[in-house]
Amino acid sequence: MGRPAKNSIRLTDDRIRKMDPEQKEYVVWDTEVKGFGVRVRPNGGRFFTIKYSVGKGREAPSRKASLGEHSKSNTAAKARKIAEEWKAEARFGKDPYQQMVTAAKEEKKEREAPTMGKLAIDYFERHALKNKSEKSCDEDIKNLYRIGLVDLDYVRQYYGNYKPQPGASKKRFMKHLNNTKVVDITVRDIEDLHHKMKESPYLANRLVALLRKMFNLSIRWEWQESNPASSINRYHEDARERYLSEEEMARLFDALNNQNETVTVNAVKMMFLTGARKTETLRMAWDEIDLNEGAWTKLSAHTKQKKTQRVPLSPPALQMLNDIKAENLDDRWVFPGRVKGMPLQDIKKTFAAAVKESGITHPLGTRPYDSRHSYASILAGSGLSLHMIGRLMGHTQAGTTQRYAHLADDPLRAATAKMGEVFDRVTDKSDQENQEADIIDFPKERTND
Repeated sequence: MGRPAKNSIRLTDDRIRKMDPEQKEYVVWDTEVKGFGVRVRPNGGRFFTIKYSVGKGREAPSRKASLGEHSKSNTAAKARKIAEEWKAEARFGKDPYQQMVTAAKEEKKEREAPTMGKLAIDYFERHALKNKSEKSCDEDIKNLYRIGLVDLDYVRQYYGNYKPQPGASKKRFMKHLNNTKVVDITVRDIEDLHHKMKESPYLANRLVALLRKMFNLSIRWEWQESNPASSINRYHEDARERYLSEEEMARLFDALNNQNETVTVNAVKMMFLTGARKTETLRMAWDEIDLNEGAWTKLSAHTKQKKTQRVPLSPPALQMLNDIKAENLDDRWVFPGRVKGMPLQDIKKTFAAAVKESGITHPLGTRPYDSRHSYASILAGSGLSLHMIGRLMGHTQAGTTQRYAHLADDPLRAATAKMGEVFDRVTDKSDQENQEADIIDFPKERTND
């Protein structure tokens, strides 16, 4: 058939198939529906097209749109019907093509909307690793695994030796939501997680806090508009205040000396000597230590507050460091790990074995972090101000150090007791003198014999 003699005919499937391509694209319009036609491209493609005005009158904006390629499923009759519907809608001011584009964008957005699994990974890689301490990152990725938003293989990309606690896989309460769109997560979903963790209130609160931060980032990234974790009420947490007495520390150190892990034992002792956090201690590097000045400059990358902190070292701490240096175990790390070039990874097993051997029992148990509380309690009991204690421990907020206020009162109370003793002696003496002054000897009455 070639190109029709006229550029307007009644379009049928047979006629369209017989239209031959030319060097330039041409259009054949339908005589039945004005503005409906077919474009024949040089490559042989035949595409339905439509021209229409949105609204009425001369000022109505005109539109051109494609109605798809001619095929067995997209026939002339089907395309003509769509063209009629579009023109009818356009007369009343609606733009069907724009509506179709918007709907397609929404569909694509919904299809490609980020899932909870993606949010977990983006949170960890784009936020935590860049802004949080190594210890906090460690806690975050383990908690993401605990609730089921990342798998074990992902965790081990960063912590190759991570071993979940027995039964942990049965408590991954959000695993079924891993592929759920972030925008579809509800307050009830977060409440369910919090409720299932009610037997571990501290952990339950930490997990919700983690999710709350993740959703805040999601809002910033324009993935959702509201935070489903923001209204969850925290479980009550009893403050854990555990300080080792001198007698307990003596028993613990005796038991530590019986352990075979010398590097680990030294790390534990250094935690008691400096009050440093575990992560800070395990990543203590020789370039942070000034043996001549007797000071340890903690790098910001290793501190919780992300600030460089310089702390003086006591004579026993310096002696330990000099002894370790003499052994030349590692050029970089004070407490080297089993893997060459890496620091010691953990102290839990050795510490737990020493506690067990020491026979120390306490309702709250005894943990490595108690070394930090014990350090602060000794400083407070010696009369050191809370401000100075906070500086030594790297506290950025005064409220953190305030927990030791009652211990800092003890030496002050002892001092005021001295005045109390003097007061008691003075008042007792004064009362006695007053009582003696109250006794008056009256002369005997004269009698006439």
